[in-house]
Amino acid sequence: MLLVILAFSKCGSAKFDKNPPFQITSAVVQNWYDEQQGIQGKSLKITYTSNKMIQFDSVFFDKRSTDLQVKHTNESKLVLGYFKSKEKQDLILDENPVKEFQNAVPILKEMPFQLKDNEAVISYRIKGKKKYFKIIGIEKE
Repeated sequence: MLLVILAFSKCGSAKFDKNPPFQITSAVVQNWYDEQQGIQGKSLKITYTSNKMIQFDSVFFDKRSTDLQVKHTNESKLVLGYFKSKEKQDLILDENPVKEFQNAVPILKEMPFQLKDNEAVISYRIKGKKKYFKIIGIEKE
């Protein structure tokens, strides 16, 4: 019984880094639409400052996660996360339930973090160790 309690206590309690080697200067989420491909989604743009080299990994936001892309310009350092909207699948709806067995079973991923609408968690690596930092107060553009 003790093992079960320990297993559940470890799952939901990720420790966030209180003093990361970077400082977030802004975090903005924006809706986007690609007319050519007919897809849409959200982009999360995080601007930061740091004197150290940081290996950013992924971001958790809006009940989903994606890899982060790092972009540096002369003016700023950015990490970007692109979230495509879920594609709608054609469903077979029929009076005969046997025909509906051809429908794909949805794959549900459980999020490791409980986040509000204006919060995100980024993961990064320092000296081979994976760390997490929670961003609060993401603005909508």
